[in-house]
Amino acid sequence: MIYDTFPFYTEDGINKGTDYECAKNEYGLLDLPNKRFIIRTIPPADDNTVKKTLITFKNNSFGAIAKSDTYTGKGYVDNVNAKGIVFKGTDKELYDYTSELMSNGYNIQDFYDYDNHKTTR
Repeated sequence: MIYDTFPFYTEDGINKGTDYECAKNEYGLLDLPNKRFIIRTIPPADDNTVKKTLITFKNNSFGAIAKSDTYTGKGYVDNVNAKGIVFKGTDKELYDYTSELMSNGYNIQDFYDYDNHKTTR
C-alpha cells in the first residue's frame, strides 16, 4: 500500500521516519497533500465530567429483514438500524458502552458533542 511509505512527523515538524510505531496514546493523522502522517496524542479519558454524546452509526448495521403484516398479508423489508443515539455519561462510560456496541456488531460512524454539535474525534 502506498501509505506504508509515508513518514510520521511530530506536530512541531520532526521526522520520525516511515517505520515509526505510534504509542498507545498516539495516532497518525493522514496529511495527504504533504504525503505524511502527523502524530497526535489521544487525551486521557475524563472519568469525572458527565456529558451528552451523539453516537451515529453507519447505514444498515445489521442488514434488512423481510417481514410480513399478518393483518394485510403484505410483505415489507425493515431496515432495522438506528441512525444515532444520545449517550449521557463520562468518557470512560462512553468507551465501555461503545466497546459493547461494537462487539454486538454495530458499526459506529462518528461521535458528536451533543450540546455543542461538534465532532469529538
